[in-house]
Amino acid sequence: MTEKQVLNLKIKAKEKSKSNGLFDYSSNSRRIKTIEKEINKDNVFIINKIVNNVINNLSEYDPKDGNQILFQLRKSFKRNCYEIINPIFKCNQIQKNNEYISNLNNKIWYVIKSQHQFIEGNDEDYVLNENDIIKLGDKKYEVTKIRINKADDNYVSSRDSNNYNISEINKKAGPIFKLDIKNDKYRVSLENKGYGEEEECWICLEASSNSIDNPLINICKCKNKFVHYLCLKEYIKKKIKIYENYKQTVYTYCCNKFNCDLCLTPYPTRFKIPEFNKVYELIDLNLPEEFNYMILESLDYVKDKDNIKNIHVIKLIDNEIYIGRNGINDVIDEDLTVSRNHAILKYNHSEGEVILENRSETYGTLVLIKGNIKMKDKNLYLQIGNSFITVNLALKDKELM
Repeated sequence: MTEKQVLNLKIKAKEKSKSNGLFDYSSNSRRIKTIEKEINKDNVFIINKIVNNVINNLSEYDPKDGNQILFQLRKSFKRNCYEIINPIFKCNQIQKNNEYISNLNNKIWYVIKSQHQFIEGNDEDYVLNENDIIKLGDKKYEVTKIRINKADDNYVSSRDSNNYNISEINKKAGPIFKLDIKNDKYRVSLENKGYGEEEECWICLEASSNSIDNPLINICKCKNKFVHYLCLKEYIKKKIKIYENYKQTVYTYCCNKFNCDLCLTPYPTRFKIPEFNKVYELIDLNLPEEFNYMILESLDYVKDKDNIKNIHVIKLIDNEIYIGRNGINDVIDEDLTVSRNHAILKYNHSEGEVILENRSETYGTLVLIKGNIKMKDKNLYLQIGNSFITVNLALKDKELM
């Protein structure tokens, strides 16, 4: 008798919907297939067509086509285990456009458990971290900040930090959007610099007064179109409307046309000039410093290529914060793919954690996985595109012939 590692992949795939192309957990019209593979010592398995249930070996894979990788399982000799290799790369803020955000749909998403338990056995809570990207239906949000003053209370976390915990994996992976802008995208007048007077701000029409606190910047795709940071900030401020929920615990900053008026490139909400190690914010938020809080920022293009930016500042006072399409929710998203009561943010005062739970039986609540996953003999529930996958790496005894 000898021990063999067997990869069991159960793939549940629904035909692509003409309306949204999302996997519908409430629908019974799915194609279900279970694939079982024996893993040899040097095998690498790649799935590049989930809906067709195709598993290819490395020899059939074209490494030049990065978009071909959706799911890859590889032996890690350094850690002596098998890992799911994640095809995530870091993106500069200027590239954070509609096409890149849409391509995230085909990356690996972790399926959050539902209170109705339509996915049996998924009993692991997901603890939100800064820079997490969550998906509600077709809408994506980034957790840009979580501020919990742990000096006020004695927080003792009882959670096990291991290589399977998706929350810990995302925490270690950090952000996927880089803040740094390149040297040719800003102008600052300094004594040791010879530039700064050749470009004019397209708002105030002046080239002077470009200092470290007010540099001339070009953060869109327009060629040689520079604008003072403070001028652009004031211009954006006039388009911002602020809403609050009836409990006054969530403040929503809504900015229509948060993009360049000419090239329609969406603006980053913040950027960093590496030379000065300073982060510049384009939207000033009234943050409740006397309370613990978190910030949710929308990541999607909507309405005829005009980027509408929604930023939700959430006071962590209530134990539960409700998210959904219904007007009685604390965080409201009117997109039709968002359920009336879609998800809950539970603030755990004793451990200083914000836990994300799903309430939607239709499209579910997902979190983007940003790192590699060490496989164990435990079900892992993933979604890639409009396909739902249950993957388990089991150890079985197999008799030698």
